[in-house]
Amino acid sequence: PDLHRSVIPLWYSFNGHHLGWSDSWFFFINSATSALMIFMLAVLANNRERHEKYLQECTNLVMAADTSLERLLREVTGDTLENEVATISAPEVGKVQRAINFYADLVGTLLGICLLTVVLVAWIVIGPIMLFDANWWLLIGTYAGLIGMNDGFVLRNLCNICNRQEDTQYDRRILEDKGLAAIIGGDSGDEETAQTTCLDVRFSIAMGNFCSHEYTVVAGVVVIIALILTASLMHWSELGQIICNVPPSIIESFFTLILITGHNIGDEQRRANLQIIYRSRLELISRVESWRA
Repeated sequence: PDLHRSVIPLWYSFNGHHLGWSDSWFFFINSATSALMIFMLAVLANNRERHEKYLQECTNLVMAADTSLERLLREVTGDTLENEVATISAPEVGKVQRAINFYADLVGTLLGICLLTVVLVAWIVIGPIMLFDANWWLLIGTYAGLIGMNDGFVLRNLCNICNRQEDTQYDRRILEDKGLAAIIGGDSGDEETAQTTCLDVRFSIAMGNFCSHEYTVVAGVVVIIALILTASLMHWSELGQIICNVPPSIIESFFTLILITGHNIGDEQRRANLQIIYRSRLELISRVESWRA
């Protein structure tokens, strides 16, 4: 977000006056934010891959410790009953959130790919009719910009919901481990999870929560409708389509920055939680082994 706050005012105050607020002025920021977004998406994909690999390794260690702990407890107690099936209840959602989930399911499946293919084919077909002019090139950019902006709102919303669900389950597991440790008589596991106290981090979290709210997604749809109406009133001229391209491009790049920040914060939290859970498992195993000895 800091990069975004510095680049946009610079573009607005300097290049706008220098270029006479022309179409080129719009194209500069549109091209810059598009290139920036591609770079940030690559960074985000790399971060997610490394994060998932580390989490999988941590989860494997916790599962191995769980298996050892269960085996020891069964040997000590003589318990032969099968474990109960663990279930995680789905959160209750309202009509707005349900509609957001439906849209995400739609575009994230084969049907969404088919719809995108239809749009691309239609765009190519009308190319000769429009003589492959600037408006024709802007059409696909307008579509990508408007849909991409909406997808950015939806993606941030779903990521925030998933993160809250994961945090709830991690906190519940940590509390259960503390209860087991208290029963066995070992360390109660008073470690604290990672806390984010820096002002810029707290601001990023607050901004992420605001942008991921379901009503913010609705507000994004309203903005998209307003942009479409504006372009329609301008008869979908070059300027009208540029107006539909630039704001979505800026918003998309901003949301990508928020996604990276949110991912990094969540990554730190997950690592701390898994370390606490793993240490508690080792402590429980140590206590049970001392009993058996």
